[in-house]
Amino acid sequence: MLKRIANLPFAVLGRVARAVQERELERQQARNAREGASEERSGARNIPGFDVPDDYDAGRMERSPASVLGWVREARPFTLVDVRGSRSAAIPGSEHLPMATLGIDLAELPPAGEPVVVYCDDGRISRQAVRFLRFRGIDDAVLLLGGLQAWKAAGGAVEPVQESP
Repeated sequence: MLKRIANLPFAVLGRVARAVQERELERQQARNAREGASEERSGARNIPGFDVPDDYDAGRMERSPASVLGWVREARPFTLVDVRGSRSAAIPGSEHLPMATLGIDLAELPPAGEPVVVYCDDGRISRQAVRFLRFRGIDDAVLLLGGLQAWKAAGGAVEPVQESP
């Protein structure tokens, strides 16, 4: 409960930012309809650019699948976070916190001191998510280098996921 209260400003800011983005998306779609073009909304654009300055240096933030598999074998405590919007498979035990709601779901993450390993399909979106998390004070956030594809290639377990409507 205290964790949620502490992150309230981020939740409020996330909702406001999403409302602004929705309005801008509607304007863009109306413009595209008039011009005969279409634009898809990507999950990567759901974290407003003003949240993480372009010159923010997040430091070294990658971990190889082999090192994370070592953490699993050692039973080291860490949290796996899947930031993909939709998914058909996931790493067992991972939390699903889509990029679109990551700013609001910060309260779902573990307390400081426990690494948070973020992944997506190939590592591109998770890199943005880790920058966002580190900028928000979660210094233990790291990305799984190469994402789910590299995890599978390294022999990591994957389980099918049933998305609920």
